[in-house]
Amino acid sequence: MVQSVTKVRGERVRALLPPPFKFFLLLILGLTLVLAYKHFQDGYEKIDGKWRQKPEFRDKVDDKRDSYDECEVYYLIAMSNDLYECYNCIGKEFYLYKGEIVKIGMTCSGQDRYSQSFYQDQQVRYRAFFYGNLLECQQEEIRRLGHYAEMPENLQRPDLSPASIKKRRYKLLYPVRNTTLK
Repeated sequence: MVQSVTKVRGERVRALLPPPFKFFLLLILGLTLVLAYKHFQDGYEKIDGKWRQKPEFRDKVDDKRDSYDECEVYYLIAMSNDLYECYNCIGKEFYLYKGEIVKIGMTCSGQDRYSQSFYQDQQVRYRAFFYGNLLECQQEEIRRLGHYAEMPENLQRPDLSPASIKKRRYKLLYPVRNTTLK
C-alpha cells in the first residue's frame, strides 16, 4: 500500500491511497489528455513547428458562419381538421382546423429543418414567411410568438371553460407546438 504524507495545520497526517485508485486516477487523466489532443488535431496540424488550421476545418467554420446569413422564420400549418399534440394545453391535445398554425419557428436550414416523413406523419406543411440573418430571424420569431394570442385564428376560438376544454379548442397564448418565447 502506498502512503502519502501531507501537513494539515502543522501536523503530519498519513493518508492511505490504495494503488488501484491511484492507477485509475492517472489512467483517466492520461486518457483525457490524449483524447483532447486528438480532438485538437482534427482541426489543426503542425507545419514547420507552428500549429495551423486545416483547410477543411477552416471551410467547415466558414460554412457554419455563413449559414447564419440566410435564415428564415416559418409556420408549420395544419393539413387537416384533427387533434394535434400540444405542448402547453390541458390534456396535451388540441383540435386545429386545416390552415391553422401548429408552430412558429426559425431555422437556417430551410425546409430541410424537418424530414419529409415528419411533415407527413405530423400532418403539417412548411411555410416560410420572413427571411434574414440569424439575429433578424430570432427577433421576428419572438415578435410573432408574442403576438400569436392576438391573431384572428386564435381570437375566434372560445374562451377557456370546462366546455371548451372538453372540445379541446380554446384561446392559446402560443401555437400548440411552441412553449415559450425562448
